[in-house]
Amino acid sequence: MLQGGTPNIQTDSFMVFNLQIDNPREDAQNTVHPTSKRDVSLFEEQGSQLELFEAEEISRPELNIAKWANVIFISPYLKSKVYQERRVAFSAIVDDEQMEASITVTPHGNGKHKTLTTTSYRVFLGLVQLWELQGKPENGAIEFSGAQLAHILGWQWGGATGERISEQLKILRHTSISWERLFRDETKVKTQVDDMSILGDGTYVSLKNRTKREKFQSLHRVVFGEYVRTNLINGVTKPINYHAYISIGNEAAANLYTQIDIYLSGKNRHWQRRALALLYDDLGYTGRRYKQKKHRRVKLNAIAQALDGKELSTGKLSVKVEPTADGKDFKIVAVRIPRIMPKARTRARVICDAEDASYIAEEICSILSNLPNGGNPHHGYIQYLAKYVPASMLRDCLSLAKGDYLHSSKKSITAVFVGIVKKKAAEKGIDLPTKKS
Repeated sequence: MLQGGTPNIQTDSFMVFNLQIDNPREDAQNTVHPTSKRDVSLFEEQGSQLELFEAEEISRPELNIAKWANVIFISPYLKSKVYQERRVAFSAIVDDEQMEASITVTPHGNGKHKTLTTTSYRVFLGLVQLWELQGKPENGAIEFSGAQLAHILGWQWGGATGERISEQLKILRHTSISWERLFRDETKVKTQVDDMSILGDGTYVSLKNRTKREKFQSLHRVVFGEYVRTNLINGVTKPINYHAYISIGNEAAANLYTQIDIYLSGKNRHWQRRALALLYDDLGYTGRRYKQKKHRRVKLNAIAQALDGKELSTGKLSVKVEPTADGKDFKIVAVRIPRIMPKARTRARVICDAEDASYIAEEICSILSNLPNGGNPHHGYIQYLAKYVPASMLRDCLSLAKGDYLHSSKKSITAVFVGIVKKKAAEKGIDLPTKKS
């Protein structure tokens, strides 16, 4: 089992990426106004283009990025950490030996540029969506317009959005991630992966070099980094409910969602965490006010409210805040529940006595025994059914069994009859007691 460790801070530097996004000011100066039939057709083409890229509910980002998203991406509101390198260490068992494993996230420029945040993760997931919708090209390239990516992300397109996307694409390219005994490819966990970037090269065609029709075409191009691209192509991915994630407005809740989703995606159905450990250790808060219990409760309530009812890749979240057993803190509790709650079933009750049930069973058994391929009906079992299932329903099921036998793989009409009775009873919410037939 992995356990959190103490960050060990180091710094590094690397080349600047020259990717840009539509210049908002240039957009404003070069807007096509629909003053002619040709211009109107261009606007219609733009609308049609955006409709081609409606986000799928379930997306499958690269496994390692998705699995460790709560470590790699932090809230953009953690001002004291958005420019810092972060190293998170764990203990891991490798070949029956306890070893140190770690993830190191290094922003570009020795603290001059921002690190990866939950906003960066949203943009990465949006790019994965575009890559999937474009047929998953094996070169890992995505061609898009700024408006298309904003549309996938659910952001209103405009000047500020263009600048926001441009900044995040640079962060995804420039920020390096180093892995020690944690990065998994198609065959194994690698001992070391140094200075991995999520995005590789990119190109941009400026507005002044485009025709009017090209203003609405996908002329931006980015490529996933080599490790990310290889795993995406080989299916080393993790499903995530994209619609649910991008709908979370609370960034701390968005960070926690990725952690809960990973934990509850398997056999686990229940997750909980004390407020003090959650805020300081998991989410990286440093404010002194969270030393006070009342402020921790306020923060947990906001997170729980943002997450409760959200869809997971494998179910739905039910989230609430409870006091801890010792009364010294609060804890957040998340439970995975089915997306569709099962229909309430009625406990079967006896509707006729043994004598009447025996009479009904004798009638049905006589009919079945005299039918070709009727089989050998068991009087005791039919009597058991008659105690809980109305006689009219049994007779209806017998009529259905005669017709369904020709299209059934069952060996006798009796077997078909029993199967229909059980199905109809379930549809009516009659929960028959367990009894062998």
